[in-house]
Amino acid sequence: MEDLKNKAENLKDKVEGEVQEAYGKITDNKTDEVAGSVKSTAADVKDEADNLLDKAKDLFEDVKESVTSDRPIKEKLEDVLEDVKEASGGLGENLKDKAEDLKDFAEDKLNDLKDRFNK
Repeated sequence: MEDLKNKAENLKDKVEGEVQEAYGKITDNKTDEVAGSVKSTAADVKDEADNLLDKAKDLFEDVKESVTSDRPIKEKLEDVLEDVKEASGGLGENLKDKAEDLKDFAEDKLNDLKDRFNK
């Protein structure tokens, strides 16, 4: 039940973030656009973390079963590691892009403030 609750919460956050990002784009409000993008990405990160946790639980079960199984645990570990790599592959790039967006936004705001005070 907790998994379903987490999935629903992540989906709610993702949709809210995407709506806020779209609103920011429509109104040319960079604050809403970036905040929405960050919220949506955070929901993706939480969802992926939940997926990785599920895979870790599966691995634990595989380890328990391997004691009586014919399949070596090394093969199972390799499969799980491959799954983890696939699950987290694009996540790092997505977060890096969002961090760059935030950095650019902050620099723009800082430059705006400098311009105001230098006039």
